Amino acid sequence: MFYILRRKGLGLGSTKAIKELSQHEITIVRNDKLPEFTDDDVVLRWGTTANLIEQPPTSTNIYTCNVLNKANNISLVNNKSFFRQTLQLQAPQLIPKTWFNYEDTEITYPCILRPQTHAQGKNLFFCEDKKDLEFHLSHNPIFPNTNYYISEYIPKVAEYRVCFIQGLVAWVAKKTPKNPQDIAWNVAKGGKFENVNWKAWPIDVIETAYQAYIISGLYLGGVDVMVDEKGRSYVLEINSAPSHTSPYRQSCTTKCIDYGITYNMFNHLQPNDNFKKYSKWLHPALKKV
Repeated sequence: MFYILRRKGLGLGSTKAIKELSQHEITIVRNDKLPEFTDDDVVLRWGTTANLIEQPPTSTNIYTCNVLNKANNISLVNNKSFFRQTLQLQAPQLIPKTWFNYEDTEITYPCILRPQTHAQGKNLFFCEDKKDLEFHLSHNPIFPNTNYYISEYIPKVAEYRVCFIQGLVAWVAKKTPKNPQDIAWNVAKGGKFENVNWKAWPIDVIETAYQAYIISGLYLGGVDVMVDEKGRSYVLEINSAPSHTSPYRQSCTTKCIDYGITYNMFNHLQPNDNFKKYSKWLHPALKKV
């Protein structure tokens, strides 16, 4: 049996759409209502790190299922501050300059202050100078109780989400903000996702996103990438439960998941250098026969 395990309050619409579109039998379960999994079951975590060891006490099948999007990989990307540190150590060229101590003398201003976990463009603070930075850290009630990170402020001209499944691209969407002057271009802030046609895929953006995706260790992940005025790409974050509000994105993701169920979902697919441009990155489930 193939399961999608979601967190209570997260991903109901997206996972339900995938279940309905799939050519296979998919069961949606919630992190607070876990069934007894068997060693033949496959569980795709949808943004949840629920402990699968904590099965009912009488279970004889504890922790025997096969897991996609493992809990440690989800935890890595959900902790935005720690994932930035990881990228800074392994691939600093992928991200804006980032600092983790407000007393760091190398911080450049203006900068962006954020807590270690955040979503929907919330808790984002634009700091003009050190005095501004210190004010937010000392006056906002969230910061005494959480780690934070400070990013170089880079004006952006575009932002994309690249969804990878099993190593290749399922879809690319471009974020269109309600106000281009806003720092966060999230849908929750009035922005929109616009699907990008294969032939218009920004290859530089995909190549940047791919490096961060590989480091994350995820099976399925949506990588957010911004582009500056000079055309350089920077990874902002990775989502382990990317929203699927578009029928097109729902269809693409479902086809890729179905492909894995039909063939071998544990076989990590590689970009094909024999193809050029978008064909190199396109998931085989989406290629026309």
